[in-house]
Amino acid sequence: MKPYFERMQRFGKELKQGRIKRASASMEQLKQVEADIGQLKKGVEDAGFSTEQINKRGAMTVWQRLEYLVDPGTWRPLHSLYNPMDNANGATNVVDGLARVAGRWAVVIGFDNKVLAGAWLPGQSENILRVTGIYGTNPAGGGYQGISPTVLLAHKDANIAVGGVGIVSGMSPRGGFSAEMLEELVEKTRTFSAKPPGRVETHYHETGFFSEVFEEETEVLDGIRDYMEAIPAYKPRFFRVSEPAEPAFPSADLYSLLPFNQKEVYSFDEILARLVDASEHMEFRPDYGPEVYTGLCRIDGFLVGCIGNRSGYLGKGYPEYADYPGMGGKLYRQGLIKMNEFVTHCGRDRIPVIWLQDTSGIDVGDLAEKAELLGLGQSLIYSIQQTDLPMMLVVLRKGTAAAHYLMGGPTANRHNAFTLGTPATEIAVMHGETAAVAMYSRRAVKEKDAGRPLDEVADKMNTLAEQYRQHSRPEYCARYGLVDEVVELADLRNYLTAFAGAAYQNPRSICPKHQMILPRLIKN
Repeated sequence: MKPYFERMQRFGKELKQGRIKRASASMEQLKQVEADIGQLKKGVEDAGFSTEQINKRGAMTVWQRLEYLVDPGTWRPLHSLYNPMDNANGATNVVDGLARVAGRWAVVIGFDNKVLAGAWLPGQSENILRVTGIYGTNPAGGGYQGISPTVLLAHKDANIAVGGVGIVSGMSPRGGFSAEMLEELVEKTRTFSAKPPGRVETHYHETGFFSEVFEEETEVLDGIRDYMEAIPAYKPRFFRVSEPAEPAFPSADLYSLLPFNQKEVYSFDEILARLVDASEHMEFRPDYGPEVYTGLCRIDGFLVGCIGNRSGYLGKGYPEYADYPGMGGKLYRQGLIKMNEFVTHCGRDRIPVIWLQDTSGIDVGDLAEKAELLGLGQSLIYSIQQTDLPMMLVVLRKGTAAAHYLMGGPTANRHNAFTLGTPATEIAVMHGETAAVAMYSRRAVKEKDAGRPLDEVADKMNTLAEQYRQHSRPEYCARYGLVDEVVELADLRNYLTAFAGAAYQNPRSICPKHQMILPRLIKN
């Protein structure tokens, strides 16, 4: 397959200084959003007790544990700002992300022991999968969570229990409290604190829940690495179609290529050329459905399918079913058909898919209905669900209306591994001005017919449009889980690399490279 994968078509071109200069204002806006998001993330990381205070207690912070555990340079945090219940510390106390541990990609989950000793907070349950190392006190719900993994490695002072010290001490209600009763409670609490239920003696020697127990925290982390080395995983060369290669153009160009202004046109192909190996690709059906890019690319030597929205005027006579011109960002009949075909071929060839979204929605109106866009949109969802492929989504700018979930969005895709936002991301069921028109157009007609001024209606429409804008911006999307992380543009390729490596590490099924149909369809 060397003629297919090692000599793919080069695309993209070097940016000229004039272009960079013209984009300077947009670049400043993008970097300002990144700086603001960075400050919020740092506030979450710095919340609670200081690192020094935790270390004086003889413990490491979750951040120190991560630094010790994961392979250098591979930490890709997720859900840094996730806080759907607006907890005061700005997070749910969960620290999670992708990283390589002993050479294997893994989802790593920890708890911020600097804040409320890592206690459960509202919204935390939605943010948890599994955790492997057990350090401190894990009572009640924390006990069930702590016992869920396959292998439990414990620190000598750890415990997991149905009920903790406070619960056990108060298990016999007497209808109220008195000073005499509190004296008794103090003694019980001291007794239980010295020997809490569910400690190592119980779960290592008696129940056998703990597989191993270690004296030092670093030994627990070393134990996790040892077990990770034993987990089945393919070596990368098994699936790589070529040697890894950096893009031919610098990632810093992305700040000049992706406009902060949502209405400004740009070249999607130039964005993609800064993200994929050697800035090479094999585009699928380039002359059909021009509003959508579909093609094969390499990320760290692994083959991935890439799908993205193109922007700008699409030319006279397109879409073919309408008497109006098509504009990029919107989805039309051919684009939906092309995505259906491409996704289906990726499913057959077992090629993971990366979606890069900047969509204003699907074409609407009677002509669009006659062109069967409703059915084609649902067919795309069906095609996605039938693939059983890992997918990830990057919302470059707009993720609007049904097009957001049609194009790899998590709300209609059980294969979505995670969704990333950028400093230009906006996600909404519709544009704010569209929502204002939908809500107030009939009110405006009534006011006009009654001979009353329209200023009050206009003010309400502007207020609603601004509310939509504020509730669609990157920080809001991260807080309420519309994206799993807001990523700096310069760091975007690192997340694509993590996704590709994890997807090919231990896939559910395999299509040998020499049996792949899609590259042959493209090239021939």
